[in-house]
Amino acid sequence: MKASVEFRFSQRLGDEATAHETGIFHYWIADANGIRNDHYIHFEALLVKENGWQTLMEYQKGPASENEWEKLKR
Repeated sequence: MKASVEFRFSQRLGDEATAHETGIFHYWIADANGIRNDHYIHFEALLVKENGWQTLMEYQKGPASENEWEKLKR
């Protein structure tokens, strides 16, 4: 089994200690036969900088389309 995740952002706000990010993540998983299943999910995340950036809270808002994904900057 193989899997991967990638993030694209529509908004990133923050300072030296905190951040809020909004965007879409693309998660895919492939089974032993190589059959791949892709998911695009809208999300918001709140991060704090403590020993590096740590996600304090994440909200997976709902499904996104591949078209919405493609419109976000890489």
